[in-house]
Amino acid sequence: MEPRTEHRGALGRTRIRRLGLLTGFALLGLAVTMVIWWTAMKDSQQRAAVTLNTVAREIHGVLNVRVDRHMEALRNLALFWQLHGLLSQEAWDFNSEMMIRNFRGIESIAWVNGQTGAFRFAARDSGARLSPEVIRMALARAHAPGSEAIVGSTPQAPIVMFTPVRTPQDSIGVLVATVSPEKLLGHEYLTSGDMIAYTVRAESDAVVYRWGESARSVPPGMSLDLALPQVFGRLWSVRYDPTPKYLQGVISRWHTYFLMTGVMLSLALGAIAYQFMTLREYSNVLTETNRRLDGQVRELSERDQHLRRLNDELEQRVTARTIQLEEAMKELEAFSHSMSHDLRSPIGAILNFSSILEEDYGDRLDEEGLRVLHRIRDSGQASTRLLDQIVQFVWLGRESTDKSDVDMTACARDAFLELSSGEGTANVQLDLPDLPHARGNPALLCRVFRNLLSNAVKYTRNREQPHITIGGADRAAETVFWVEDNGIGFDPAQSETLFEPFRRLHSSNAYEGVGLGLAIVAKIVRRHGGRVWAESNGGGGARFSFALPNNGESA
Repeated sequence: MEPRTEHRGALGRTRIRRLGLLTGFALLGLAVTMVIWWTAMKDSQQRAAVTLNTVAREIHGVLNVRVDRHMEALRNLALFWQLHGLLSQEAWDFNSEMMIRNFRGIESIAWVNGQTGAFRFAARDSGARLSPEVIRMALARAHAPGSEAIVGSTPQAPIVMFTPVRTPQDSIGVLVATVSPEKLLGHEYLTSGDMIAYTVRAESDAVVYRWGESARSVPPGMSLDLALPQVFGRLWSVRYDPTPKYLQGVISRWHTYFLMTGVMLSLALGAIAYQFMTLREYSNVLTETNRRLDGQVRELSERDQHLRRLNDELEQRVTARTIQLEEAMKELEAFSHSMSHDLRSPIGAILNFSSILEEDYGDRLDEEGLRVLHRIRDSGQASTRLLDQIVQFVWLGRESTDKSDVDMTACARDAFLELSSGEGTANVQLDLPDLPHARGNPALLCRVFRNLLSNAVKYTRNREQPHITIGGADRAAETVFWVEDNGIGFDPAQSETLFEPFRRLHSSNAYEGVGLGLAIVAKIVRRHGGRVWAESNGGGGARFSFALPNNGESA
């Protein structure tokens, strides 16, 4: 019984130690939480107070400027009447309406004669009238020095201002101005949201205007009392308070947040302490697991080395294929050079001999002989054009794509002028607005327009009124250009193959060409990092477009 009793005692002491450690960490977490909560609450109140004071002073500055402008305008109006009189009725109405229109807080302006009670009246609301009570109040104040303002019994009631004025005709009258507190002191355009409320009080402590609902229990430093000096000759005060919604959002949420944080932190610290003690029991298991992981790591390392060897072999193969490709390109360039020089000579000889034959023996040949001779010459010229196009297509890849600013409007105009000197282009109508500039090789980009316009002229020459439109537009990441014509068009199903070399969709007997013009266009555009495409409905007309990146970077 003694060993069993001793074992039970050891287990009890272990449990007590664990519970004691758990309790100690929980209490520590609660203490830390309370300190953090108290500090955060004070910091939150201080930051909220600074924010509210800043917003209140901004609003107060606007109110000051707005009130000063209105009071200054009314004082200037009284001074004007004192110096120049009331003027004619028409001029008086015009000046008064202009002041009401320019100053949003003024609702009406009136002049009341101090002896006769006669008056003039202008108001923002065309249906408003000057009440007899106001006229009586004006007559009672006609000989009182200074200005006086009557504040209404409710915060939204209008304010009536009385200012005695002596005109040059020695007549004493009263300037009566009705001011709307809501428009003069209103919240509109001053701040946003439900952050702040304010109350404007007159010197008699009457509430002139109130915006928003002030919080009932406001922490120290979060309210601000400021003065609006010399409003109608009196001092008005403005009290700025936070709204209940803002106060709750700034303070209460921190309290809830830190309370939850404290509970969670305490539980977490206790759980960590408990787990720390129980982790000892799993140390052997973890050690064995680490041994197995070491074995797996070694296996993965071997696999990684094998993959590196495969990558090295792949890079060697790519290098070898690159060398082969460069050799093939050199052979292709050599072939194109040989073709452009060696084949041009016999073709040129054929053309020369055919010209000599036509010149010296043309009168001896019958009509069929001349037709055959012309076909020989036309075939030789077509072969020469084919050689030129092939050489251009092959050597295009060696052209430099050094970027500079390209005037695409000038390129399109020069290309059309060059083509308009040929046959069948006299009646072609061209629409060419100002095009966006592009970045690239000027010679190559101008060649794009020459080839596209050549196609458009060729396929519209049989139209009664051939028409070509060139356009361009800046997009988000690229600049798009297009050449549109009312020619014979093409089958939309063949639009993907138009830009392949030697691809022709129409008979060479009807339309000349070797099928490399659009392929050269596509190669130039792609070298500039752009794209090219064609559109047609199949019944007539076609649109060839290409897009260049806005940054001018080539692929």
